[in-house]
Amino acid sequence: MTTVKRTTCYECDANCVFDITINDQQRAVAVEGPDCPRGQAQLSRQYHPDRLLYPLKRVGAKGSGNFERISWDEAYQTIAAAMEKTKAEHGAPAVGFFAGYTKEARPQLQRLAHAFGSPNYLTESGCCFSATMVAEKVTYGYKLKTTSTVESPLTKCVLVWSTNAVGSIPPFDTHHLNQRKAGRKMIVVDPRRTETAELADIHLQIRPGTDGALALGFHHLIFKNGWQAQAFLDEWANGLEAFCDYIKDFTPSKVAEICGIDEPLFRQAVELFATTPPAQIAMSPTSTVQHSNGFQNHRAMILLSAVTGNIDREGGNRFYNNKAFPKSIELFDVCLNELPPRIGDEVYPIWTKYWPAGQSMLMPDCILEGKPQPLKTLVAMGINTAMWPNSKRMEKALAALDFFVTSDFFHNPATLQADIVLPAATSLERPALIAYPGCAYQGEIRYRHQALEPLGEAKPDGEMFLELGVRLGMG
Repeated sequence: MTTVKRTTCYECDANCVFDITINDQQRAVAVEGPDCPRGQAQLSRQYHPDRLLYPLKRVGAKGSGNFERISWDEAYQTIAAAMEKTKAEHGAPAVGFFAGYTKEARPQLQRLAHAFGSPNYLTESGCCFSATMVAEKVTYGYKLKTTSTVESPLTKCVLVWSTNAVGSIPPFDTHHLNQRKAGRKMIVVDPRRTETAELADIHLQIRPGTDGALALGFHHLIFKNGWQAQAFLDEWANGLEAFCDYIKDFTPSKVAEICGIDEPLFRQAVELFATTPPAQIAMSPTSTVQHSNGFQNHRAMILLSAVTGNIDREGGNRFYNNKAFPKSIELFDVCLNELPPRIGDEVYPIWTKYWPAGQSMLMPDCILEGKPQPLKTLVAMGINTAMWPNSKRMEKALAALDFFVTSDFFHNPATLQADIVLPAATSLERPALIAYPGCAYQGEIRYRHQALEPLGEAKPDGEMFLELGVRLGMG
């Protein structure tokens, strides 16, 4: 008998609702939900012939792709023994714990790391959105809604910076940035002529990587013309005099030359944003920080909300509502107060002060050179060398580890260097309680129902880490 089960997609943080049609052989045959290519592709991944379904042990040279099937019992025994060996010979910090996808199991992996005695829990966010979050915490003391703005009927002007909502922010058919709104002006900053840019009143098509100069040019014109919210700044701003002195050099002509844009159009965009309150900034969580000086550039951008008086204001940019966040289980307080320094403490102290993970971009140096600290064993999930700027060097680093285990759906350049590869259950095969202020909702808790039984011997990543913890004597 055919049945339909309602669940949520996990191809991005929006967690859109989908209905899964299941036939009498308990095989999913159709998905119905938002018109999104990521969501619609769930079944092709679910039943792909190359999907990993059983624990594997490498039997050939690293990188050869030669593996043999083993039992879960042998896999856990091998992993636990390797971790304990590294801990005895080099100390617990020499065992690293890396989380790519899925994000749902990150708290369990982080707790496993800290309970094991290692401060070195790391994630792909070392080169992803976390730099924006750290920038917001350093600048405002809290996370600001710029990357996940929710529509307000009061917004009169929206500055869309570095994101193409039409192609990247579901639900595509109803998202407020995907359509013109009566009484609302739109400015788009993007090197590409995107679908979102086609909807804009003004499109500033800057050269890639010049976002910081453009933002400082915005500030220059705002202060020069007296468009700043001076009363707000007098009460809340620190270092305003030095900031105003710094932005003097970013004149419209200089900014236009750096960014490769028309100066009169630039002036028009700044005036429109600064004099059309309430105004809101909406930007990508990643693209503005994934280049040189991205952290400080992002700070310059998000300060536009404060300078124009649009911070924590209806129709402007509000702070995150964390009332729906679950109680933390990661033991991060133990990491900060009782464990040795993390990878990155020595090089990026601001990062590690504000973000509950080490800096993963330093992992190749740790493995190959022992700097800033040695890394000998790695326990990972969803890792891929493509996450690093120099992917070939990261591939070389993984091959140099004493022991490396990872979980995934498919083989990739990283898994081919592993000693043990574990089969991960897909989002259709695992339930989850989701408390995340993501793209499409704020301050909500959602529960994803398990739609299918795991294929083969695949397991949810979180279950793997809990069972491994038991093998390590933690429970």
